[in-house]
Amino acid sequence: MLKHDRKKEIYFMPLQLCPELEKYNSIVLKINGSYLIKSDALLRLCYQIGGWWKLSFVFYLLPKFIRDKAYDFIAFRRYKWFGKTDKCKILSKELNPRLLS
Repeated sequence: MLKHDRKKEIYFMPLQLCPELEKYNSIVLKINGSYLIKSDALLRLCYQIGGWWKLSFVFYLLPKFIRDKAYDFIAFRRYKWFGKTDKCKILSKELNPRLLS
């Protein structure tokens, strides 16, 4: 998401650094003091990035429980489909300032 965010408005922080949110074990998006999780957070991020990503906003037409079930289905299988590394990706000099600690 960071490399697609041309406006440089999105910042990331590992959930481990925010114990009150770690229980979600999912993507969490904070906007104006409110938190969005799972499909709500992902669709909002896609909309925020803009361009073709905005088209994913059409999935808001689906009921939340269906979107979240699809999110969980993909999240559970992502390592099987896309692989898993033993090390975290090192961010480039350009992206590193957008990682909150």
